[in-house]
Amino acid sequence: MATSMNQPTTQQLYDDLSTALSSRDTTAALEQLDIICRVHPHHGGAWELRGLLQAQAGRPNLAVRYFEQARELGSLEVWSSRIMALQYLEIGRDKTAVGLLYTIGVSLPLATAMSRLISHDLLTLGHPELSAGVIRTALDRDRNEPLLWHELSAIQSRLGEPPLECLKSAERAILLAPQIAEFRVTAATLLIQMDQSLEAYEMVRQVVSPESIELDCECCLWRLICIFDCFEDHDRMAVCYRRLRSLSA
Repeated sequence: MATSMNQPTTQQLYDDLSTALSSRDTTAALEQLDIICRVHPHHGGAWELRGLLQAQAGRPNLAVRYFEQARELGSLEVWSSRIMALQYLEIGRDKTAVGLLYTIGVSLPLATAMSRLISHDLLTLGHPELSAGVIRTALDRDRNEPLLWHELSAIQSRLGEPPLECLKSAERAILLAPQIAEFRVTAATLLIQMDQSLEAYEMVRQVVSPESIELDCECCLWRLICIFDCFEDHDRMAVCYRRLRSLSA
């Protein structure tokens, strides 16, 4: 049967949507998605995109509604699932949000960056034990990712584990990436907690030359200044101060 001249084809509907998205016209894109979802209610991707755009527009109730519809039709993309969880938070469904974030973190083969992001979400929401579970799951997939070991060390500290246990994770990160100064600052902080100040100094002086330092974390730089001050290492203190000034410039 020939398509009515007044009824756009599916391709035309999606072409118009693409044009609206390319123009960053959220209103037009949502209007087009409304048509698509009425004409093709089983297109899960359209419902998912509708949810993302409503979240972007600050309408969490609608975003949740459309995400849930999309999820009934198929699996959501990982990023969409996270945004869905954040929309649950916006409408006061904290328990649902936390449960969804944890499920994403332990049941999907996430990239390291996404595992860390989900872990940080859970940590921010006051669930360090779940955050640790996400990182441990990621480490089960890749034992050689230093960022995950460093993240685990920080979470272990939040959980109140002994400094020695936290240090083991930080040292694993250093073993895998000895050049990264931030890992050594974390380890040095733990060594100081264990009254091993000299070991802390030796840990960080290896990655801070008297001429330069590659570090963008202001908190880490202040920690280094305190350590170098204790050992009257004025050259390395000056390097850290210069780096702080360059970051604030």
